[in-house]
Amino acid sequence: MQILYSVLAENTFKQCFSPASTLVGNRLTRTLTLNLLPNPLMKFIPTDNMCQVLNGKSSSAVFLLQSPLNGKVQVPSSGTGIPFTYLYNQNITISYQFSSLALYDQILDAQFGAFKILLDGEYEVQGSVADVFHTLSNQTACFSSARFTFSLIESWFSFEVEPLFCNVASFTVYFEYYSDNKWLRIPVHAVEDSNVFVKPDDYKTSNTQFLSIKRYLLDVNSASESSKYSAADRSALENLISTVTQNISTPIRLSLDYFVKSTTASITAIAEYKFSDNSMGCFSAMTPKTTINENGLIFKTGFQNSLPCLEVPSADPRYSYAQYVKEKATFVQLTALITIPARNVELSKQVSFKSFVSLYLVQFTEFSDDIKRQLIDSDEFQGAQIQLFIVLVDANGQMLLDFSSKPIELKRTCVNQRVLHI
Repeated sequence: MQILYSVLAENTFKQCFSPASTLVGNRLTRTLTLNLLPNPLMKFIPTDNMCQVLNGKSSSAVFLLQSPLNGKVQVPSSGTGIPFTYLYNQNITISYQFSSLALYDQILDAQFGAFKILLDGEYEVQGSVADVFHTLSNQTACFSSARFTFSLIESWFSFEVEPLFCNVASFTVYFEYYSDNKWLRIPVHAVEDSNVFVKPDDYKTSNTQFLSIKRYLLDVNSASESSKYSAADRSALENLISTVTQNISTPIRLSLDYFVKSTTASITAIAEYKFSDNSMGCFSAMTPKTTINENGLIFKTGFQNSLPCLEVPSADPRYSYAQYVKEKATFVQLTALITIPARNVELSKQVSFKSFVSLYLVQFTEFSDDIKRQLIDSDEFQGAQIQLFIVLVDANGQMLLDFSSKPIELKRTCVNQRVLHI
């Protein structure tokens, strides 16, 4: 009689859970979670149902998955199930963390899933889930920050990052930029120690572990790296330089492709901001202050009468180059890059003017009506920043020196100021 009662009870308990329940994996944290949903028709089940009898009772669960590669996989693989408290007519979350990524990857390709529950240590209930899927398998949250640093003149580019706890040991690195409505990519090879720009935490031949890498460097023109890049890669780099020169707001991202069994996944990080090389200290000696008026015109004060970086002698070849730049530069390209977080947009405006030694007044052309609306909307203006990029160019249009500020808070003003003070 007791056996019959137990069977009837277990069959009744099957009505307590929804077939729309799901199993969700998170490769980043190596966890598999059963989102156990109550039967949406609970109120229509006869009053003699057993679903509320065991409310609050300690129970356990086992996940059952079907993997094309590994066959039937039980989680946990042995021992007791995952403990949880049964709650009547409520969503229940039951999670299990794998001890290693290798064990987690055994269920990465699973397409079918089920669960086996032991309620109050006595009544066993089995059921299927509607879906098995994985979140964050592309590990987009592997970076806490990403800064894109470049020198258009010397043709080197780097991503400076702060890696999080994603543990990936083998990957292929690419720099990607958005042009002509598509993402274009350039491979980034591990750099040699002989490269002049290499730092201790760089991605180099002796260091390929993700967690310990703070910078990914693409320096295709250096003697130690040039042989690693094909003609097509060099062409792509030239296109990148041209694209960034023409539009500093071009989206740039770092992409690390890695392989999990037969699946390719990516760690990606879009640059939080772009920063042109300031190794000569060109911008650090200046005191930029930027504001915007109701006409959408930006003006800036605080540049000294000359660029102090061109006056500093040094044995560093980039410093000794300063006098040559001062002699040959005939005009300056100044680009203002405005970031408005509330709209998730970047706006850029470029002006060119002759000479850079004496004090000059430079007028920005007015922004379009659409851009002005974005800039003067007080509800969306909070957190807006401006970043200034400067390129010195000779009479033949050859770039001689480039540098930029870090992002600066952009303040509003009611003054109708129409000139940029240099």
